[in-house]
Amino acid sequence: QFDLGGAYEAVPDFAKAAAAYEKYIAQGPADAWSAYQRLGICRTKTGEYDAAIAALLEAEKAQPKDLKVRDALAEAYVKAGQLENAEAVYAAMAEINPSEAKNYYRQTFQMYDGASKFEKAAIPLKKIIELDPKNETNFYYLGMTYFKAQQYDQAVAAFQQSLAVKPDFPHAWYQIGSSYFNAKKFKEAAEAYKKYVALVPEDASGWIRSGVSYLQAKSYEAALEPLKKCVELKP
Repeated sequence: QFDLGGAYEAVPDFAKAAAAYEKYIAQGPADAWSAYQRLGICRTKTGEYDAAIAALLEAEKAQPKDLKVRDALAEAYVKAGQLENAEAVYAAMAEINPSEAKNYYRQTFQMYDGASKFEKAAIPLKKIIELDPKNETNFYYLGMTYFKAQQYDQAVAAFQQSLAVKPDFPHAWYQIGSSYFNAKKFKEAAEAYKKYVALVPEDASGWIRSGVSYLQAKSYEAALEPLKKCVELKP
């Protein structure tokens, strides 16, 4: 029955594969955990998430340190919308396999980010930064997460940390400008966009954003140069 389940998975016919694994489990084999694992994966594929979770928890009981079992369990929790349970599984995996901890925290971040739970998404990003503090993109993603949460002061602080690691990182300057603009700090926004175009002078979007920011700040003369430059690049 176990091999039959594998054959149905290859077809693929996950419903029939699941039925085969259930018959195998009913025989009481010593390696039932592996059938529970496959059963859980099949039930996830068929959208039966509660059944999938139940099967994978049985597999986890027998093999608490098996990363493939836990990964399948986390996926089932995510599909079922049980994000906090999935987070707990990823955290346990990080403890079991610390060399891959960044990947598990990244999966947690992507899960919460995809669900638009930005404040929760920031937490695993901070853990990634603790493990890898010299990577400017980690701070950038943290800034973007705060930006999407409309927490603009925190976003600017994160982007500035990104620049502390890599001072010529143009996208950080652009997003500082966007954060200030959304916070209605238009003069600060214009100055940040100027830093961006100094690094990426051929990008018309930076020039127009700088010019519009000066207009919003009622600095009309200062707006002329960046707006003229934008017209030069995109007549």
